[in-house]
Formats: sequence, structure tokens, C-alpha cells
Amino acid sequence: MHTKNAHRALGGTAALGLAVVGLSFSSTAANAQTEVIIDSGHIDIVGIDEPGEIGSIFGDDGGYISWDDIGSDKYVLEYDVNRAGVSCSAGVYTASAANIGGTNPWAGFSDHTGSTYSITMSKVGGTANTGDVTFTESVSNVTVLDTSVPLEWDLSAYAHTHGAWTFDSGTGDCSAPDQPAHYDFDLEFDVDELGGSNDDDHTFTFRVVR
Repeated sequence: MHTKNAHRALGGTAALGLAVVGLSFSSTAANAQTEVIIDSGHIDIVGIDEPGEIGSIFGDDGGYISWDDIGSDKYVLEYDVNRAGVSCSAGVYTASAANIGGTNPWAGFSDHTGSTYSITMSKVGGTANTGDVTFTESVSNVTVLDTSVPLEWDLSAYAHTHGAWTFDSGTGDCSAPDQPAHYDFDLEFDVDELGGSNDDDHTFTFRVVR
């Protein structure tokens, strides 16, 4: 994981308990947004902790950060087709359901409470003319409610699931020279406790590097 456009102290990142392989900083204007790039490791992009706080888990050590604490930082999950675990066919990039955390983000979902949570994933921005994003779980801890866009599913109590992600570049081609160096998919995750009052939402950028 490394950080671009960073204006927070290094200790502020380390305090999250993240599994940091490399951290780099570049200078920008004082009002620039901090971009935190996560390019490998175990990630629960939605992680609901035991008291019911909604956030994310980054790293095998279970480093947890509440979405309330992310603030204006832009968290980017960076998938690189040149590293193991990501492939491309007809312009659609696939991150394997297998544990690819050693080379790319291995993103999933977890619920450490006794409540079921509804998750809606919507594409809200990113590189122009890109297509849909899909998630297909590898274990049966998710009840899929709607497979169209936006995706909607229920995350069972005490569930922990990972799976395959697909990202449609919208080009129909994996190697055309006029394509950009990477594609961004801004995904909003809207999380609601079923039968309860706990809810939150946050947007993360999933980036595919050619």
C-alpha cells in the first residue's frame, strides 16, 4: 500500500494497523485530497465490527478503520493485470476469487455481529465509458437480491466472504494502444442493518492497471 498526495502524518496511517508493504508520498497543493493506494493484501471493503460500527478491514492482521474516520481520504484498490490474479478477456478484467492477496487486493465482506446487513453497490463515477462491475462470492454467506446494476445482497450474521470481481472497461479489447493506462470505477457501498437503525455509506475507487 502506498499513499499519494498525502498531508497526514505517517503515524496517522500506521495507527490503523494496516499491513503496509511500501508507503510513498508526493507533494501537492495544500488542499489536495489524500489518495491511499492499496495494491495487495486481505481486504474486507465492508467490515462490520462487533459493536456494529461500519467500516473496512485492511490487512491480514485485521486492521480496522471506521468509515467515519476515513474523512476526505480517497481509498483506491489497485488491481494490476501484470501481476498474478488478474486477467483480461475482451476488455473485461477479472480479479480471481482465489486468495490473490500476495499480488493484488483480495477484496470481500465481513459481518462480526448477530445482525444481517443489506449492501447495495452502485457505480457512481470513474473513467468515462466504462461498463459494469460485478462480484461473485466464493462461499454461501451472501443472499443475492438483485444481480442487475446496482448490485444488492444481504450479508448474513457472522459472515465472511470473498469472491471474483469483474470490471468492464467498455472497450471490448485488452490491448488496444489508444486505451488509458488504467481504468477507475468509483463504487458506493450503502450498508443498512435489517430490522435495525445502523446504516452508513462510502465510496471507494477500484482501479485496474493495464
